[in-house]
Amino acid sequence: AASGATNNTLKLWNVADGTLKAELPGHAGSIVAAAFTPNGQEVISASADKSLRWWSAADGKAVRSVNLPAAATALAMKPDGTAVVAGTAEHQVLSFAVASGQAGTTFPGHDAPITALSFSPDGTQLACRAADGELRLWEWDGTLLEARRLGGASEENSKSILAALTAESNNVLLLDPETGLT
Repeated sequence: AASGATNNTLKLWNVADGTLKAELPGHAGSIVAAAFTPNGQEVISASADKSLRWWSAADGKAVRSVNLPAAATALAMKPDGTAVVAGTAEHQVLSFAVASGQAGTTFPGHDAPITALSFSPDGTQLACRAADGELRLWEWDGTLLEARRLGGASEENSKSILAALTAESNNVLLLDPETGLT
């Protein structure tokens, strides 16, 4: 498992016994999210320092990094492990190839910082949630499928709904993490 810290380090944990395996310094800002590649070989961290960093899960060595135009606020790994998507404080949603860090599809149009990102199980769609309560559903090629305002514009309210894409019906499932209700 991986966790971010306000001391700018990524922490790798042994899930079996809960011990800390490694602390990985390198970011200049708090780490806001982390995601392992599906094969478990690398972990990608997103930071308020406007960067994404790739790390070897085996030895903790830095593999690559990319700069973002603004502080990272969210991160999601495409289920097939080919791409990672970062949301920023300046309303951007940007994708990068996992193998190279090369920039890919962008998902424009949000008017507030991105608070959550979620892929459909098959990786063909992406749900993006912003702090103003807007949820946007995209095809992976950047085609906007739907934009919907959910609730008010307060930051507290914006974090109270998570979006997930279901495999069975290809619907967006809205979940309140405090109550578990949809």
